Amino acid sequence: MSNTAWIWIALGLGVVSIGVALWKYAWVMRQSSGDAESRKVASHIRSSAQQFLLFLFLRLAGVAAVLGILLAFELG
Repeated sequence: MSNTAWIWIALGLGVVSIGVALWKYAWVMRQSSGDAESRKVASHIRSSAQQFLLFLFLRLAGVAAVLGILLAFELG
């Protein structure tokens, strides 16, 4: 197959994957959120996950900044 065909296949599969993700999102959002205790536990899990992601993103930004500085000095 030519490179152009592979590009079109990749783009098509990308569109399909986004469609599947949107369909799964809609399905999850239609589900019941459960009783009060379940919502309380879910709230704690969501809060902890957000804090963990913030921690990771800040570390990733630090690594990216250091690598950017090193590349800037290396490439002149």
